[in-house]
Amino acid sequence: MLRGHDPLPAVVLNRSWDLVRANNGARLLFGRLYAPDPLPESANVLQMVIEPGPVRRAVRNWHSVVPHLLERARREAVGGVLDERTDALVRRLRARADVAALLASDDATRAAWSRLCAAGEQHGVVPGEVRASPEDTRDEIPGAPR
Repeated sequence: MLRGHDPLPAVVLNRSWDLVRANNGARLLFGRLYAPDPLPESANVLQMVIEPGPVRRAVRNWHSVVPHLLERARREAVGGVLDERTDALVRRLRARADVAALLASDDATRAAWSRLCAAGEQHGVVPGEVRASPEDTRDEIPGAPR
């Protein structure tokens, strides 16, 4: 399945969001983001996106992505309950000063949005994608559709 997505990036993550496998497109993308350094041995997608570093710098809509990424980690947990390791990671990431401030402002935005919605209706605002500019990835992926 991973090869079928090439040249577009595709990854396999475990329940803790650790990178387990990646296709050539993902290896090329992460390799270019981390260049000249190699991709860390134990790469965790939550940490790579949320903590300062090359992946976070490449995510141009980071402020929109982080609240939804943390919510997705909780939503996709087995039975809706995070395992101890992932729960500790999510708590640590949410406690970062930059993330806590972002989540506080996101909570205020959600509260204001909910007051605008009709009573009893749920409306989620979810970013459709994580956007990285070509200059952030240092190059375009060869063979990728245009």
